[in-house]
Amino acid sequence: MNNFFAVIFISGLASIGFSNPIVNGSFDEGLAGFSPIIGPAGTVFVTQSWDGFTATDGSNFVVLQASSELSQTITASANDKLTFDWNFDAKDYLPYDDYSILTISGTGKDFSATIDVSDVGNFGKSGWQTYTYTFQNDFSGTMKFGSYNAIDDGLSSFLDIDNIKMHSAAVPEPGMFSLLGFGLFSFAGLAFLRKWKKQ
Repeated sequence: MNNFFAVIFISGLASIGFSNPIVNGSFDEGLAGFSPIIGPAGTVFVTQSWDGFTATDGSNFVVLQASSELSQTITASANDKLTFDWNFDAKDYLPYDDYSILTISGTGKDFSATIDVSDVGNFGKSGWQTYTYTFQNDFSGTMKFGSYNAIDDGLSSFLDIDNIKMHSAAVPEPGMFSLLGFGLFSFAGLAFLRKWKKQ
């Protein structure tokens, strides 16, 4: 009987999925956990308010001025979802098609998504949007955001990022918590019975 409850408890723990958390995804600790690369005309800074926008999660968000990059090493399991909020602020006009990009590169899958001046119009803004990427395979590598000038550095566009999160696909069923509770209660009951028999 003791072994039966042990199997329930251990199996229950094994069935619960744990997400691979993004470090400081709300940027409330500045740039902690991220590695910036700043080009000649670029900058990366954390702020509470910029050009009419405020944070979507917590108090701060990060702004990348072209040309600059911000990256973090991440791991994910198949079907995990990476989400983040973004705003592209074009401070340039066509044909100077400044752009921003998300790049995911490493084992399992390479992926990129781009937004540019032609998407939002001359001197346009996308406003806060939420992007979701689903990992098709187990992944270990780099998540990188970049903001870049096109043709020249006369006018630089901006990329705002906030609320970066990794959502685990292995979410336990509601009944799993009941099963775990039953297992823990059973362990406690067995311990009580053993102690009572010894007295």
